[in-house]
Amino acid sequence: MNVVILGRPGAGKGTQGKRIANLFGLQHLSTGDTLRSACRQGSSLGRQIAELIDGGNFVSDELALKLVEQELLASNSSGMIFDGIPRTVRQCGMLDELLEAHGKRIDLVVELDVSEEIARRRLLKRANLEGRADDNAQAIGHRFEVYDTETLPLVELYGSRGLLSSIDGSVLPDNVFASVKAVFEGMCPR
Repeated sequence: MNVVILGRPGAGKGTQGKRIANLFGLQHLSTGDTLRSACRQGSSLGRQIAELIDGGNFVSDELALKLVEQELLASNSSGMIFDGIPRTVRQCGMLDELLEAHGKRIDLVVELDVSEEIARRRLLKRANLEGRADDNAQAIGHRFEVYDTETLPLVELYGSRGLLSSIDGSVLPDNVFASVKAVFEGMCPR
């Protein structure tokens, strides 16, 4: 099973994606984590990526999909949870083509619906705990704008394909997990 997890920055995609991946034996592919790892390596590419991320921007579609393909080829799990990709309608088409080339497809899309106010509070708290450079007030505002214009249209797109399950992501993480788990159990009983 291949799943896309959507939601504005701070919605809890990483938290819920990891928990579901562990429960159902899927690989959690966080493009953000993969990109931050490249930044820490300090290569020329890593520095370019760091500059984009620190400003609240995203890397090119081609680079993001290249990272996804590397993970897909290296994976031996029964499926993946895509966290952070696709971010745009264009990336959605590119991901569909990539998966199709490997005999796979997106089976489910989970949207964690969280207000901008709650997401902002979570991101600022995370900044204090983890020291992430992209969790500053200016970058957060820019990331929300980018999400609203470029990523939010995916909710409608996946909804029109009958793949979307929207979950209230503003409640306690364990309650969100229970709702996400129920959706997954309906799709792939263990």
